[in-house]
Amino acid sequence: MRRYPLAGLLFLLCFIVLTTSAFPQSFQKTRALAVRGDPRAQYELGLMYAEGRGVKQNYVQARVWWEKAAAKGHTGGQYNLGLLYAGGKGVPQDYAQAQAWFDKAAAQNDPRAQYELGVLYLEGKGVKQDYTQAKAWFEKAAAQGHAGAQYNLGLLYAGGKGVPQDYAQAQAWFEKAAAQNDPRAQYELGVLYLEGKGVKQDYTQAKAWFDKAAAQGYVGAQYNLGLLYAGGQGVTQDYAQAQAWFEKAAAQNDPRAQYELGVMYAKGKGVTQDYAQAQAWFEKAAAQGDVRARYELGIILRGMKE
Repeated sequence: MRRYPLAGLLFLLCFIVLTTSAFPQSFQKTRALAVRGDPRAQYELGLMYAEGRGVKQNYVQARVWWEKAAAKGHTGGQYNLGLLYAGGKGVPQDYAQAQAWFDKAAAQNDPRAQYELGVLYLEGKGVKQDYTQAKAWFEKAAAQGHAGAQYNLGLLYAGGKGVPQDYAQAQAWFEKAAAQNDPRAQYELGVLYLEGKGVKQDYTQAKAWFDKAAAQGYVGAQYNLGLLYAGGQGVTQDYAQAQAWFEKAAAQNDPRAQYELGVMYAKGKGVTQDYAQAQAWFEKAAAQGDVRARYELGIILRGMKE
């Protein structure tokens, strides 16, 4: 079973939910405090504009008020300005500016900014790709309990990027993130047990971790649960369960799951053999570039012409 590809991603579109509102007041009251120069109110007013809470959403205005708060050393304002520049929200996308603002927040020990700096170095956005620098920033954030940083450290150790490959370290970091209910880390722990990397191969343990991630809608885990049930690995072979998990993953447009559903219908595994259904699933997978699906689709279409 192939590892589901993952990468550390900038959370550019979800900064709104990262900080608890400090001013549960009306827009006008918050604005009045902001105009008088209160940095917390300026930061909160920026959030209101970014969210469209009590006012029409306006990223330009959000930037204006976060700049005022950031100029007074408000960490949240500095961090959110970094997100705006990284995502090109209310400003032209500018990774150098994003880095500058993340640096300011990180200097105040903000774990979110430390994490985002790690991502910039991990992905080479606005800076030369540098796994060692990425690791250094992720370690700072992870030490403060940042789940995303803990997860990414696990990936670095599992892949031997910026560090010697070390599955025991990968497992340790994935476990820290998984304890915070990070579905990506839960999935990766499942992969370690599935493939016996750094641990004794254990399909039952793999399934347990995939169950946790799949319950949160993680598509790779749903797909792998389908494979476990189809192959009777760590569970009693059960094509109905396999079909159910493949369908969940396929509903998220996973081409591998779509291919597996096509195979089930083509061969009548756990379902009534149905070439029309098989063709439909192979077409979905093939449209996303799945070579196996294209091959199987060709067989079906040739058979229809004979």
